[in-house]
Amino acid sequence: MAHRRLQLAAVLALAAFAVAQARQISHLPDAPAMCPLEMRKNTRWGVATASYQVEGGWNLGGRTPSVWDTFSHAGFIKNNDTGDVACDMYHKYPQDFKLMRELGIKHYRFSFSWNRILPQGGKGTPVNPEGIAFYNSLINEMIANNIRPYATIFHWDLPQVLQDKYQGLIGEEFIADFVNYANVLFENFGDRIRDWMTFNEPWVTCVLQVGLNGF
Repeated sequence: MAHRRLQLAAVLALAAFAVAQARQISHLPDAPAMCPLEMRKNTRWGVATASYQVEGGWNLGGRTPSVWDTFSHAGFIKNNDTGDVACDMYHKYPQDFKLMRELGIKHYRFSFSWNRILPQGGKGTPVNPEGIAFYNSLINEMIANNIRPYATIFHWDLPQVLQDKYQGLIGEEFIADFVNYANVLFENFGDRIRDWMTFNEPWVTCVLQVGLNGF
């Protein structure tokens, strides 16, 4: 864990250096015809994470296991690493957004943990009030630091209960359960989030998770 913290510190230091240098740039190099200068000026530059990568709190606040918890706990990751704590954003997001603001970051893509919102995963199962409260606070803190939220609905962390019930994405019930989950997000957070991503890298989900049974 100490090694991973050193890696994170190094990444943040490099990011801070890049931002500092960017403020000194007075012009941009010529752009290729397919990417004109005006387009690049209007591009929203930001950073991105996923819930399993950064949140931690894997068994806190009513959250149930995802397929990634099961995969990592089985020892398939080098050094038996897991996302149980990760960057501990579950507890440290106020400090995280303060650091982002200091770095000049104004656009941030994050993902919701399906199993934190709906511990039993499926349509007709209870919504977790602790999960809703956590993401409400996370989004509000983001906006308070002048950071625009971009939300990913599904970033690979399928609730394990749905994998066990009908093999996840290949089950006929998945569509109805996913639509229900998405609607819960829209109803609770749509007043503050304007930009939504449905699936992160669907090729990875289709080929590595489903096709090759990778995780």
